[in-house]
Amino acid sequence: MQLQGQTPGHPFHYEPGREGKLAGEVLVAFEPGGELMSFDAVDIEPTAMFLVSDHLFGVGEELFVSFESPSGPRVEVRMEVVEVDMGPLAGMRVAKRNTARRWREQMGEALVRS
Repeated sequence: MQLQGQTPGHPFHYEPGREGKLAGEVLVAFEPGGELMSFDAVDIEPTAMFLVSDHLFGVGEELFVSFESPSGPRVEVRMEVVEVDMGPLAGMRVAKRNTARRWREQMGEALVRS
């Protein structure tokens, strides 16, 4: 099934009302090759995404996020929880493992400046 705003052959679609923001379904395991759980992902960027979930993990916890790449094969990426949100859209922002530290530092600097 193709979702509104989805490009044929692309695993993600554009979020309605949020220009340029990608969303889609990803599979998450808590260890390499572990049991996969389905999550909706929004605000997808090249190295980060927000996983919508009532089941929250702590900052620093490691997850393995899997999705179909636009070229076809399934990709698994080691990611780290960098932010937890318990608001109306509860979930976790996860970042690619090697960029998580830099992301947290940038967020800390932004909070200090505000």
